[in-house]
Amino acid sequence: MDPIVDTVIAIETSDDLPSIQQAISQPLGYDRFVLFSASPARDELVEKIFWVEGDWFGDGETVDAQTYVRRCPVTRHVLERDEPFFWTKTVSAGGEKYRVAGIHGLQVPIFGRAGLEGAMSFGGTRIDGAVRTRLMLTIVGAAAFRSARRLIEAREQKGTVNLSARERKCCAGSPPAVAKST
Repeated sequence: MDPIVDTVIAIETSDDLPSIQQAISQPLGYDRFVLFSASPARDELVEKIFWVEGDWFGDGETVDAQTYVRRCPVTRHVLERDEPFFWTKTVSAGGEKYRVAGIHGLQVPIFGRAGLEGAMSFGGTRIDGAVRTRLMLTIVGAAAFRSARRLIEAREQKGTVNLSARERKCCAGSPPAVAKST
């Protein structure tokens, strides 16, 4: 079977975020990953970062979500595009600069019923920028986003009470409970 198909299957059958991260580890020369949910209606585009992995700024330091969002202008370009796009980073005397062109990484916007819902960014020093790679990483990014969101939402909902169909039917026919005063 194709390694990308195996990757997508591993992602979609993952039970936790580390399993998704493991499945994505270094596909096609990429070794830096960011997966986040987004809302174009907010001033702060990024709602929640599922994970940041890799040496994004070339200093060997681990990058946390806030640092990544603050230092990475590529993220804002997801608002202007409706398909994956390659980007490149150059370093000059004035600091880091980014262009939305060239080959140094791939940003994959994820769309759903509500429009833009998130994105996955892949980066690396030696990457494969072929059309086949772009298409495959688009599928990997979408699978990772949907699986991570499913796992996070399930974890957040564990605090709520899940009633069976019979319990809901019984409760629907009962009058509301009234607190007794003593």
